[in-house]
Amino acid sequence: MKKPLTTLAVLTLLVSSGTTVASGQSIYEELATYNPGSTAEDMRLAVEDIAQRTGKSSEQVAQENLEVAKASAEKAEENGYRGDTVFRSAKEGLVYVGKAENIGDFFIAPSNITRIPGVNHGHNALYVDTDILVEAPGLNRLSREVKVDDYKLPSGIEKYRVNTSQENRDAAARHAKENFIDKPYDIGFLNNKENGRQHLNCSELVWAAYFETSGIDLDSDGGTGVYPYDFQSSEHVTLYEEIKK
Repeated sequence: MKKPLTTLAVLTLLVSSGTTVASGQSIYEELATYNPGSTAEDMRLAVEDIAQRTGKSSEQVAQENLEVAKASAEKAEENGYRGDTVFRSAKEGLVYVGKAENIGDFFIAPSNITRIPGVNHGHNALYVDTDILVEAPGLNRLSREVKVDDYKLPSGIEKYRVNTSQENRDAAARHAKENFIDKPYDIGFLNNKENGRQHLNCSELVWAAYFETSGIDLDSDGGTGVYPYDFQSSEHVTLYEEIKK
């Protein structure tokens, strides 16, 4: 007679199957919670696309991307507000982003720009002039150019320069201005480096501006997706200002 499976063995089978996680959610449903606005079906299709291109199994791709997404949310929480804190108003302690030192600089901010409780990957925007940003502001909003005069985000903003020539920085800024404005929001972080630029999210915009002009890969951990705090550990950047209340 076969011995019954232990609880641990059952959970291990569920996770390794790529279809169900210990919480009872499918792994695609859990991925969707880390990609605001997406559905489990969106995540399944994205995972299958990555699997086809990489030669990995769908199960491996799904599990790897879930781990990356969780790590991103944890990093954002370490650097700012908890993930269940929705976007705050100016009366609740936001700070001015302010100007950049150089065209082509960018910031990382610990804000739940998506306005989705429970999810916080942080936010990025690229300076296309020292006082003008290009950003993908979130769900149901188009990417845009915005002046910094009245632009506020939660305390903990970090400004970075990219360690390259000003010519390369200018090229990245120009690329963003010419190609990355008025684009719908990209709900899928897990393959945002490789799914085209018809839709954009904030980290994708900054990453693509440099990668598509000078080949500089600002993503510190590789993979098919880039999240806002992935830039923090990049060898290609230097932190030069922190804005805290």
